Amino acid sequence: MWSELRTLGIVFRGKISRHPRPTCGKVLAHARQQVDSFREHIGVSLCVFKIGVTRNPPQRFVGYVQKGFTNMWVIFKGDDVGQLHMLEAALISHYANCSGCQNMSDTGGEGALNKSDNGGPPYFAYVTGGRADQPRRVPCSHAVQTAKASLESNPEGATGALRRFAAVSENDAETGAHRIFRECSLAAPIPVQFEQISQNADEELASWPVLKFSDWLLYLLDSGRVPSQLCGVPHMDAMRDRLTEFWARWKALHPTHQVFSRAQDGLLDLSLTIPVWSHSDEGRSQKQKPIMVLSVHGCLGRGTLGYLKAVEEDESKRDGMGLNFIGATWSNQFLYSVMLREVYAQKPELFQGLAGTFADDLRKCWEIGVATENNPELRIWAVHLGTKGDLPALTKIGRFENRSYSRIPKTGQSKTLCQGVCHLCHAAQEDPDVVVWEDLREDPDWASTMHQTVPWPSEPPILRGALLVPAEVGDFFKLDIWHNFHMGVAKVWLASCFMVLCNIGMVAGNSIIAQFDTLTALYRGFCLDKKLSMHMQQFSRDTMGIDSNASFPSGKWNKGAASTNLMLFLQFLCEQRIVGRTNDPLLLSIAARLSQHLILISRNARGTIAMNRFLSSVYKEGFWIASHKAKQLVKLFFTFLKCFQLAAVESGRRDMNRFGFVPKVHMLHHAALQLHQEAHKAHWATNVLATSVQIQEDFIGRPARLSRRVAMRSIHVRVLQRTLISAEFALRDADRDQRF
Repeated sequence: MWSELRTLGIVFRGKISRHPRPTCGKVLAHARQQVDSFREHIGVSLCVFKIGVTRNPPQRFVGYVQKGFTNMWVIFKGDDVGQLHMLEAALISHYANCSGCQNMSDTGGEGALNKSDNGGPPYFAYVTGGRADQPRRVPCSHAVQTAKASLESNPEGATGALRRFAAVSENDAETGAHRIFRECSLAAPIPVQFEQISQNADEELASWPVLKFSDWLLYLLDSGRVPSQLCGVPHMDAMRDRLTEFWARWKALHPTHQVFSRAQDGLLDLSLTIPVWSHSDEGRSQKQKPIMVLSVHGCLGRGTLGYLKAVEEDESKRDGMGLNFIGATWSNQFLYSVMLREVYAQKPELFQGLAGTFADDLRKCWEIGVATENNPELRIWAVHLGTKGDLPALTKIGRFENRSYSRIPKTGQSKTLCQGVCHLCHAAQEDPDVVVWEDLREDPDWASTMHQTVPWPSEPPILRGALLVPAEVGDFFKLDIWHNFHMGVAKVWLASCFMVLCNIGMVAGNSIIAQFDTLTALYRGFCLDKKLSMHMQQFSRDTMGIDSNASFPSGKWNKGAASTNLMLFLQFLCEQRIVGRTNDPLLLSIAARLSQHLILISRNARGTIAMNRFLSSVYKEGFWIASHKAKQLVKLFFTFLKCFQLAAVESGRRDMNRFGFVPKVHMLHHAALQLHQEAHKAHWATNVLATSVQIQEDFIGRPARLSRRVAMRSIHVRVLQRTLISAEFALRDADRDQRF
């Protein structure tokens, strides 16, 4: 085996001893000798390396290859996890401060081998690495060391930038390196500013680093990138036309929005006023610590892949205006700031203070606008139309203390009456009047309670200075169909559907385990045939979220794409095993019989196929959907919701704990009702994907990854500085992107 792995860069260098159990001292001495040899093999001055332990060296090495590592030496093999972890910790303690070491000091033993079911023994200790002169990220101090080594080896051939880099102090390499990056135009010229986020000026963390969106906006205007990166069009004339039409459609739906009174007073030009969303959510920093990421992006963009394909076939589809779904997220999502949860968990007022400075900067964008020194006559504005995020993020930034998803009753009876589960209406409220929220009709009782009261005890700072629809302030906090369906309701629907198919005997197998094996085999074959990624490798009690048959199922996968593919697989099963083969009302609520037309749905249509057709259709649309199309699509949406309700009722009638109602079902109901109302109110309705955050989910992972590569003591500033480098290169790549 090891001879075959050697061709892949994995070499076994374990200690060969006459004694079956060498002493710990000899094991450590051998391991240190191998790490030293590994560094010399790569080149000590250029070696970037990491020490670790694993159960499966080839599988572990795959992840390192993606980071640019080229070699792995397995330096010890043993059956005792504790011994391997102590060896890892001892090696890290010795090498953590050496040039190029990627391990953090005082670490070791934190990995997956701590799980009770870790697949072992045997276990392996390893050192892996590569050269720093590869086109990969390395610490600034290592880059300075490399520059010095290069200058020493070839003093005459060094460039001015290399000489400046070699002159940087290794004790504070990050500061000096970023100064040179700015001087050489390798970082976006956005100043890192410090804002006061606490009323207590003596507070240690009162001054916080930010990248103001007004500065981003000015840089994009100065570099001629505003049309492409904030509106998804190639030039300024096209942007004027698009924005004029955008605001006309927005006014038809929201005539009392305050932006129109400012335009009427001549305080801004709507043809040069860019609509933007803000977004907040947590990523994972060092040691899996949560870090909040605040950012801004344009409402409009280049579209989706489905939209661009539709435009190629029919140019009139361009009237829908593209969603902001295409392009590197560093180039069209603009970071404001980051904050570790350990900071705002102890002092929540600091996060609210940061949100307030965020709102103040966005207010400046519509109140004053920006203009360049080269062309002061050209002034553009940006209007903050709303903030996006999953339900926990919205609850945090909106301070939803009165009504939120977390208020859902956890038991059948409670001494505390529910105050409501939704920030937009009184759904699930039990005092003073009971408002039923499980009713999924097109005219639910809770609709009359929308925007009657606000869900916060005091106005959240993010609303400071925002232009709003005065009677619908809560609508500033936008619902996200991606989290609510793909990462929420779909998990309940899919897990419940698969369990029903197993319980009723539609899946072969003498036991639930055997039935899960059958489903796994069918799903693997389906994905292979359709060339889809499985994402979820097997059906099991864990992935279905059940302890017993009496549990309410809820899927445990963590990728939205898994929900998409499983919905397609469920549709395949329905068409193969249910449609036309049974009259069972529960099964028919899962399946469907649809006409061949993309939009039209027959009277007998049901949930799974209806939702698949709805989602595949909206991904081919732009920000706007023509009202006649929206009316057809919303029928599909309500078909799914009604089928969910029917399936839940039928399951209850049969004493089956399936299709549990969760707050995200209600949030989907809001999205469907809004699409229905807008389709009947104006010629254009807003696409439900307009407030989706799946692209922002990609973005927050990027500054979060940057935060794992910098010193914890200055993590917030360093993430912003490194963001400017990543954004600059992404913007240069975007300049070559001709997809409009």
